[in-house]
Parts: sequence; C-alpha cells; structure tokens
Amino acid sequence: MDLRNYHEIGGFIAESINKGMPLPDIYAVLNKSNGAIRKPAFYQAVLAVLEAGRIPNDYMVCMCGIDCSRCRAFRATAEGDGGGEAREVVAGYYKEIGHDIAAEDIRCFGCRSGEMMPGCAECPYLKCGKSKGLKRCAECGEYPCESLRWYTEKYIKPGMGKFIKE
Repeated sequence: MDLRNYHEIGGFIAESINKGMPLPDIYAVLNKSNGAIRKPAFYQAVLAVLEAGRIPNDYMVCMCGIDCSRCRAFRATAEGDGGGEAREVVAGYYKEIGHDIAAEDIRCFGCRSGEMMPGCAECPYLKCGKSKGLKRCAECGEYPCESLRWYTEKYIKPGMGKFIKE
C-alpha cells in the first residue's frame, strides 16, 4: 500500500474504521507502509476524518458515554507538544478525583485504542461492558446502573467543564 498524502491516509482510516478495524491495527498498517508516522499525527487524522463526517459520530465514544474526541486528555495527546495547557488542566482534574498524574504523563489515544489514561485503563465500566460484549453502557439492560449513575453525578457532570473541550 502506498499512502503518500494526507487525503489518502484519511481515506484509508475512514475505510478501515467503517470496516471495523481497531485503531491500533490501522496505525500499525499505516506505520508499516509509511515508515514512522507519529501517533499524534495519526490521531489528528482520525479527528479530521471524524469531524468531516466520514466515520460514525459515536466512533470515539467510550463505554460510559464520554466522547473521547472532545476529551482534553485525548486532544492534548493528539496535539502532541502543543497540548501543555490542556495537559495541566487534565492533571488537575485527575488529582481532584484521586489520581496523581504529572502533566507530562498525560497520554491518551481514546478508550478503544489500548493506550489510555491510567484511571481509564482500570475503568470498571469498560471492563463490565467488554465482559458483556457491549460497545457502550447504554446498550445494557441495567443502564444506567447505580454505579454509573453515582459516577456521572459525582465526577462527570461537575467536572466535565474542566475536562471536555467545547
């Protein structure tokens, strides 16, 4: 495969996502065919494809319902070195909810990428949903479970203004 320009790469990403290929596998194929493509550049291309409407709007939604494409941790990672301020905000948010993560360690490529924030990697909702074969908690017959309701009320609603980039 010879993918030399951004338009071709975006087309390949959209086609692969729409066929159900996981992001890490898409990245591996691109990296093998194009040499060392940096992950931030890859995820910027994923965001561009998403924003252009070439993949489903809910593709970057994690198990609990947070839109990873709007998450400051994801965007700071995708923006590479330009995400300093965003990384500070995310580190502050994580500190408020009990995780002491240095701003320079903020690194997340989305819940479905396999490379996510430490707190997200241990997410009980991600584990539960995967064990039930679900794409999202909202597909569960017990939705919203008491645990998810508590988490949303305690952390998501009050903290999202800090954590989500509008």
